[in-house]
Amino acid sequence: MEDLAATSAAVVLDTSFRTSRAGRMGLDDVEALAGRWPDRTFIPTHLGDDVTSSDRPNIVFPADGQTFTVNASGLTRRPPRPGR
Repeated sequence: MEDLAATSAAVVLDTSFRTSRAGRMGLDDVEALAGRWPDRTFIPTHLGDDVTSSDRPNIVFPADGQTFTVNASGLTRRPPRPGR
């Protein structure tokens, strides 16, 4: 994950749990990465019911159906499509 954060404007991470478990990242892992890479955007996905927010401004919790575009200029957020 460090290599991805070092070379990407944004990183999408499977974050199923609040705290990490064997073989699974937790929000605690994502927050640690966000602290080490404050100029990157982290987008957690596959969220468990207890993973709903973070006080880190560079962690973005997408709405259902929301899309993002990542390119050399950074991250562009698009609103969720109606009906989602």
